[in-house]
Parts: sequence; C-alpha cells; structure tokens
Amino acid sequence: MCHPLGCPKAIGIDVGSYSAAMTPHEFRKHGHDMVDWIAEFLERGVADQRVFPETKPGDIRAQLPEHPPTEPESFDAVMA
Repeated sequence: MCHPLGCPKAIGIDVGSYSAAMTPHEFRKHGHDMVDWIAEFLERGVADQRVFPETKPGDIRAQLPEHPPTEPESFDAVMA
C-alpha cells in the first residue's frame, strides 16, 4: 500500500537503492529529543517568545552553502 502522498516509485524515488541515514533506535532517540525540545519551548511560555526574528532579508540565505551536502548531517549538528 502506498503513502497517501503517493508511491515512492511514482514520485521518482528509487527505493531499491535507498539506505536509511539512521537506525530505528537512533530515529526513536532523536524523535524523543525533538519532543523534549518542543516541550521546553512551551514551558518557557509561548507568549514570551519573540514573534519577529532579528534577521534581515538575505541573512539566512547568506549562511547556506553554495551546494547541498553530499552526506547527511548529524542530528546534533542540525539542532545546534
């Protein structure tokens, strides 16, 4: 049975060559870490969080590399 958004092959994903970037255990751990991060954000009080960023247009784009990475980044690097 396909995912509601479509079958991987139908949208051009070669599932035969796919290898998971993390194990199910790592995925579960990082999922728990993400939920903890969200819970801590909510505990700080959503009403007290800033609504507008301190960045100017183009600031984030300027931080991106010219080309995407060829290897996956660690979860810790993404969350840093």
